[in-house]
Amino acid sequence: MRWLVLVLLLAFACDARPPAEQPDGVLNINQATEKQLEKLPGIGPKHARSIIASRNARGGMFTTIDEIAEIDGIGPITVDKIRPYVILGPPKPKK
Repeated sequence: MRWLVLVLLLAFACDARPPAEQPDGVLNINQATEKQLEKLPGIGPKHARSIIASRNARGGMFTTIDEIAEIDGIGPITVDKIRPYVILGPPKPKK
């Protein structure tokens, strides 16, 4: 019985997503595409589109990762989950 409890506790404590769903490195949040954003923990198609819309409304770039928490449906817990996988680089150059 103790082993079962231990296994359940470990399962809930760990991010149970398969490695294939983890991002392939660090994303520049100011250049990431919708598909790239969807690979982040807790970010699906709807939130990826919202991130891009918010980025565009800010002139093409976020100045802090915490600004993502201002997007409807994304809170500080999700921001903390994606923090290790994103950086704030320059926006995409305009053509």
